[in-house]
Amino acid sequence: MMDKKIDHLSWNYRKQGIGLVGALFLMGLLLVNLFHLENILSAIITSTVYGLIIEFADGLVWGKVAQRAADNLTNFFMGVSIVRILSALLMMLIYYMIVGRAAMFDFLIVFACFYLAIILHHTLFFRKYADIGAVN
Repeated sequence: MMDKKIDHLSWNYRKQGIGLVGALFLMGLLLVNLFHLENILSAIITSTVYGLIIEFADGLVWGKVAQRAADNLTNFFMGVSIVRILSALLMMLIYYMIVGRAAMFDFLIVFACFYLAIILHHTLFFRKYADIGAVN
């Protein structure tokens, strides 16, 4: 019974994450169209891909950890934070190497919006369900 609840919560997290990142993407496209900010389009697309990957992986791995090793959920949360920070730094480095210094400011502004939204979603969702594995 608990495994089904964890699967459902994992699916809800991924669904909410996809919706959140999709909403940010659409708001970014709206800004591009309203204010003719074509220079941030690649930053929006890159940040969207990053956000989708992180949100999907986070929800999937949380579900597996909560089902198999609920005692390790605190380690999971620490590990997710480290992976998220390192992957964000790697994303910024790769973007810098591809587009150069001139486009980095725009990218950092757009990427920070996505990154903060992902952290906020993670915090609010898992604050509510952090002890779900303890019920096992």
